[in-house]
Amino acid sequence: MTISYASEHKWIEPILDDPMDGLGKNNRARLRSTLKNINESGITYSVELLTPEILDWFTPLYESQINEKNNPKIHDIASKTINKKTTYKYFALILKENEELIGATIFSERKKILSIAYRIYLSNWKHHSFQASPSLYTEYLINRYAYERGYHQLSHGKDRNPYGQNASIGLALFKLSVGCSVFLPSTNYETQTIDLDSVTEDILIFEHPAGSELRITKGYLCVSKESLAKYENVTKYPNQIKIEIVLRD
Repeated sequence: MTISYASEHKWIEPILDDPMDGLGKNNRARLRSTLKNINESGITYSVELLTPEILDWFTPLYESQINEKNNPKIHDIASKTINKKTTYKYFALILKENEELIGATIFSERKKILSIAYRIYLSNWKHHSFQASPSLYTEYLINRYAYERGYHQLSHGKDRNPYGQNASIGLALFKLSVGCSVFLPSTNYETQTIDLDSVTEDILIFEHPAGSELRITKGYLCVSKESLAKYENVTKYPNQIKIEIVLRD
């Protein structure tokens, strides 16, 4: 089966009155458990105007994590944020645990949308065993911040298609699990084709929508039988995107 796909796509999440409403059942449970215990734990966060000093510690963490991925693509963060001439400003939501830096979300406040540019956190807490990961906890925080600022949409940035060859399939699963939907980017993408019958590695690929549609509503999880259990949760968000499983040899 041959399909066409966009080389890149963007993720958009609606901002709701209660950030919990956009989460999957399991994430809601993890987050509720964490919020009950986090206030007295030494976990703190702040939202600050992005500065060179913040990038001095954020950039090495970003580069080290990106370089661990398949087909890594490193961006010059400074040139795309604080050194870029724009009508909007960049900020950082900074997370700390016992005053130790855990990571940050770098974002801009546009006219109609709050847009995440870069987001890197440690996979796990250093000194605690909360059910919600640092990434899930800060997803709640950035949603609450966006709502308080009057935004109705949150951009989770652009990814390269397909997952598995570029970013991990787990990244797509996380964005689906927090309520994101998938759209074509406004510009600067290529339309390509792939024969799913000839794929030799586990991938998740989003099909190019028909006609002038901008929302991507169909994707394919092309995996081996051995990998299916690891990745099949991406099929559990049909209201956001319908994912068909294709078992490869």
